[in-house]
Amino acid sequence: MAANVTTSSSADELFVLVIKNIKIHAPPEQPFGLKKWRNRQLYISASIEGISQPKKTKPLSAKGPHARWEETISFNLTQSSTTIVFSMMSKHLMRHDKSIGAFRESIQVMLDSGPHVIRDLAGKHKYQIEFDVAKQMLLDFTGAIVVGATDAVNNMDTVQPMADPPAVAEAAPTFLSSIPSDVKSSLESLLSKLDILCQVGGVLAEIHPWAKMAFNLFSTVYKVIKKAADCDQKIQDLVSTINEVFTFAQEAQALPDKYKQQKKTITVMLQQAVECGYFIEGYVGTGNFWLRAWRQAGIDTDKPIGDFKAKFESLKEDFKLNSILQTQLLCILTKEDLEATREIVTKIELKDIPYAYGAAFQPSKACLPGTREALLDEICQWINSNTEAQVLLLTGLAGTGKSTVAHTIAKLFNDTNRLGSSFFFSKSKENYRDMLFGTIARDLADQIPEVRDKLAKVVTASRGTLDFEAQFTNFLENPTEGLVASGPIVIVLDALDEIGDIYARGPILETLANRLSCLPSNFRILLTSRAEHDIMEKFKSPRLVQHMRMEQASHTHEDISHYIYSQLAPEGFPLEGLQPTDCQELVEHAGGLFQWAFVACDFIMAPAYPGVTRQEKFTQIVSQASSKSDEALNSLYRTVLTGLFVTNNPDQNAVMEKFRNAVGPVLASSQPLSMESLHALLSRPGTQEGITMDSLQCILTYMGSVLDGVTNTHEPIQPLHKSFYDFLTKCSPDDIFFIDLPHHHWRLCQGSLRIINTHLNFNHCNLKTSYKPNIAQQYNTPSPEVSYACQSLGHHLEHFQSSEGMKTSTKPSKLIKMVEDFLKKKLLCWLEILSILGKVYVARPTLLEVAKWVQVYNAGLQHFAEDAAQFALYFGIPIAISAPHIYLSAMAFAPAASLVALNYQTSVVNMLQVTQGRLKKWPAQQLVLHGHKYWAKSVAFSPYGKLIVSGSDNKTIRLWNAQTGEAVGQPLRGHHQVVNSVAFSPDGKLIVSGSDDMTIRLWNAQTGEAVHEPLRGHHQSVSSVAFCPNGKLIVSGSDDMTIRLWNAQTGEAVHEPLRGHHQSVSSVAFCPNGKLIVSGSCDKTIRLWNAQTGEAVGQPLRGHGDWVNSVAFSPDGKLIVSESCDNTIRLWNAQTREAVGEPSRGHKSLVQFRRAYLTDGWFRTPQGDLLFWVPPIHRRGLLVLGMGAIIPSYLTRVILDKFVHGDGWEQCFQQ
Repeated sequence: MAANVTTSSSADELFVLVIKNIKIHAPPEQPFGLKKWRNRQLYISASIEGISQPKKTKPLSAKGPHARWEETISFNLTQSSTTIVFSMMSKHLMRHDKSIGAFRESIQVMLDSGPHVIRDLAGKHKYQIEFDVAKQMLLDFTGAIVVGATDAVNNMDTVQPMADPPAVAEAAPTFLSSIPSDVKSSLESLLSKLDILCQVGGVLAEIHPWAKMAFNLFSTVYKVIKKAADCDQKIQDLVSTINEVFTFAQEAQALPDKYKQQKKTITVMLQQAVECGYFIEGYVGTGNFWLRAWRQAGIDTDKPIGDFKAKFESLKEDFKLNSILQTQLLCILTKEDLEATREIVTKIELKDIPYAYGAAFQPSKACLPGTREALLDEICQWINSNTEAQVLLLTGLAGTGKSTVAHTIAKLFNDTNRLGSSFFFSKSKENYRDMLFGTIARDLADQIPEVRDKLAKVVTASRGTLDFEAQFTNFLENPTEGLVASGPIVIVLDALDEIGDIYARGPILETLANRLSCLPSNFRILLTSRAEHDIMEKFKSPRLVQHMRMEQASHTHEDISHYIYSQLAPEGFPLEGLQPTDCQELVEHAGGLFQWAFVACDFIMAPAYPGVTRQEKFTQIVSQASSKSDEALNSLYRTVLTGLFVTNNPDQNAVMEKFRNAVGPVLASSQPLSMESLHALLSRPGTQEGITMDSLQCILTYMGSVLDGVTNTHEPIQPLHKSFYDFLTKCSPDDIFFIDLPHHHWRLCQGSLRIINTHLNFNHCNLKTSYKPNIAQQYNTPSPEVSYACQSLGHHLEHFQSSEGMKTSTKPSKLIKMVEDFLKKKLLCWLEILSILGKVYVARPTLLEVAKWVQVYNAGLQHFAEDAAQFALYFGIPIAISAPHIYLSAMAFAPAASLVALNYQTSVVNMLQVTQGRLKKWPAQQLVLHGHKYWAKSVAFSPYGKLIVSGSDNKTIRLWNAQTGEAVGQPLRGHHQVVNSVAFSPDGKLIVSGSDDMTIRLWNAQTGEAVHEPLRGHHQSVSSVAFCPNGKLIVSGSDDMTIRLWNAQTGEAVHEPLRGHHQSVSSVAFCPNGKLIVSGSCDKTIRLWNAQTGEAVGQPLRGHGDWVNSVAFSPDGKLIVSESCDNTIRLWNAQTREAVGEPSRGHKSLVQFRRAYLTDGWFRTPQGDLLFWVPPIHRRGLLVLGMGAIIPSYLTRVILDKFVHGDGWEQCFQQ
């Protein structure tokens, strides 16, 4: 896999930002080493805004006034105007690491003040960070690394070979002077050494996963080479080199402490051995296939072998000289790669593909070294095996440690650039599910250039689709098709049960279950979940899915014991206030639940509240412990909360009210919010209502054992485990700790409206020009509370409306006024924020929720909200690309009768003027539905207009919500070739389809299931199908030149085929009374048939000069309409069968006018700047006339003489 590449739209030269000699200075009153720092490890995290993964130093325990890190941090960049963020972090084993202080600054400003930089860290205490910074051009930098490494090795003294083992207490380890020439012997020797490293524990426990992985991989290589007729001499030399590198293994088993300082070097040795093993397995195991694939891709196979040998020689020297390893795993970047990278950096933009920032794995949440070794080994063996089962489903009860295992596997394979992507679902981030496949795709694009190239070609319209099948096809299946790579690519998806309820997660589970096998065979997908019935049903294929259960994992008891002792007795002695037997008692009570052990330890270790000792907290925990998993966790949560908040306080009710008011919004929020954001949303300035920061802090600050992010006011807060959410929301409503979620959705809904109405203003983010897309210019980032309010208003209104509490908790008069202000004063500003955030797709659903709620109280506001939803839908493309074009394009082309346009027309001035052809109302085309992989051949509305059915070239049928355009359920599969025609039954309960596979099928429109067997009888493609008005008969037309009638109940044919056409029958339809059938044919004729007898009625209707494509009756049955390839539409009298009037002409291809500046719907300047966006209905051809433009296909005239744009675009709005 290739190295990560940072992409940018700038054409700046690639350079490397190098940061080293990092030091933190503590204030005199808070030196490192105080009691508060005991057992805490610190590290530095540095990230570039816009890059998902930060760079981190290794954790260390600091003492005294300074903390120093020797590592060098570097970033490949193209723009020095971007911002870098430094954070000093405190490491935590089982929850989010904590930020102690941070600072952010423009890279250019930092470079200008360098090379030696000192900055204050923002935080509770006044820490300072000091470091050296430099900017080097990429080619110079890579050359300097090679030269520097060579010089360093050449300048070191040669270490003498060590003596016999008994006399080597202080000597450096030796390497064999000669190695076996036979590759099989070398492999046998290497395997014995790797087996020794697998057994080394104690201080070297962290190397175990890599040692085990290398052992298993080279065992496979050994078997492959034994079967091979001969082995390439280059491979023999490479194996011998690797074998020599690991000669130290036997001594490491006897004297592990001696190698404590070289854990990192040994780990990288093993990681590099794993990577090399993948290469050898592919090179030898699959013979000429890999050689052909590599050569076709232009890869010289001699070069990677030579590079691997050189890398191992370098590692050997690092180990001999006990140097601190700074280099990374082997990554080959040729000059051609670099040139390709430059082109990618400047041309490819993937930011409009949805990405769930914050959903990736967290290294700090990985397993404690030395725990879960057997389970991790088993998973790694599956990943590295040649198995058909590409998916592994790991299930377990709440609290058994599934997520910790997922974080660990993600970390292990991320360390060797083998992690394709990781995605951790969370109940508090249900909206992230829509971004799953986009996130995986962008992660893969960062690693694999071929994927990046193909992904960049995905059309813009397809990037925003919410259909999971289409996302999978566009973002994953197509970009990875034909991918050639050795070794596995790992994808980790954690907590499938937290995607949503059984209905919300159904479509995404269906897609995962059906489509993951479409990915290349070297992809390995690890899934974790509770064993919910619907999830187990989806992934029950034993051939494609391997299943593991946490309850069957070995050594769980020992692993929990290891964790509890590491927390409560870190030096072998219990913490002050605890007894020697307390740890073991907690181990017994944990009952195999890691989450129980974590909460219990954190509760005991937390600073004691007044009058309570550690021993008393321990007693509270064990006295309430239960043996059953759910009961055990619930009992533990109740014990912790009771100890914190249930006291002898005479004002106990007030304490619990504060508890509910603080914790309720944390659980109801659609994404985690900090205390500062919660306060901004829930406070009511100038009133006695709302919540104060003190009220939030006096509750949340003490809940660190169950909530993450409570140590300061600016970190997002969320439950550490889903079971805590379940405990508070699913207990009895009479329970003292019960959280009534609908009530808190209502509070957050009101808070969101207040933020929108009081904080937003025109050009809120200070965009400088209308010429550039949002992503191509600088702007002010919205505050967290503004971002949240704009995105989540609809979410909270939807969840509140679905509850019974709506009837008793609302204050319609007050809220109606807030809704009115939102719609009539802040709507366009709100759309600005959604545009900046890349969340325009939430606008229409939110407005429809507003319309649904307000319809009971104010019909006028309901109509306004519905019109606003149409506005957001019709102009979604320009709004999503550029916020200024809400005013410059959308308002200009909005229909004259649009309530939004009428309301804001006095405020939006100096726009382009549509003086001719302006729409009076919203056009018929409201939605473009994306979801079929190929052409959609046929569409039909359900009788009540709520659903649309479509048939496609991809052999599937899809149902769509006619209001929202969203796909309903999964595709209907059963046909084996193109689906040509679809229709609803008159009652809307059935769907009929005809296909090139010569069959007709019936489907249940509600369940999507097939109704009895396919209807067979035609001998060629079925081109058209229709129901009769009473729903009892189906008519079909076929390329076999016949028409057939079928009993819709039984599926049996009704009398003989109707014959008379001399070429394919292209279209059939019933008349409204069901007595006649009309058919059109490629023989250029239309025929009428008696539906009862099947006999032809009269002579064929002649007049068309080419194929007849479509026929239909008028609603009264008196007329027939036909459409032909001769570019005419004709009307016929159904009784006399004579033509009515002249044919309607006008289907010829439109004459194209000069279109020099109309591209992708945008009218642009010669430099490519955005002037305005043209709706599709006005778009076909463009003629520029001085200061005006004529768009002839819709006879539209646009006058530009008062049009403000570019840097002066803000003049379009007046207060």
